[in-house]
Amino acid sequence: MNRLLPWLALTLLVPALAEPIPYRTGPDSGELLLRSLGSLVVAVLVALTLALLIKRFAPGLLSGLRRRQTGRRQLETLERLRISPTTQVVVVRWHDEEWLIAEGSQGTQLLGKRPHHSTAGEDGQDG
Repeated sequence: MNRLLPWLALTLLVPALAEPIPYRTGPDSGELLLRSLGSLVVAVLVALTLALLIKRFAPGLLSGLRRRQTGRRQLETLERLRISPTTQVVVVRWHDEEWLIAEGSQGTQLLGKRPHHSTAGEDGQDG
């Protein structure tokens, strides 16, 4: 009990002697909310712009990351040529055939097909 008496007296006297700590004033909650929403809008716009740039200028970037390293793919885009903003011509290899396809606002049309001729570095064989 002798040990508790000084501690008890100290805990009762210190709050009476201490002054309250003033709170720091800062931006009100409305200003903080506007700043937070503004930052969120800017972040979303940056992410959308980056996604559109990647889709427009590097369409093969993401598909190249997904490509399997072993074995030969059954379906592969060999070449793509954009004719206008809405029309493109694509050469696609499917199994052992090459297909020439036109894609546009009117739909998709097969322009021609031929047997696929492999190159020396493609499947490891010459010819």
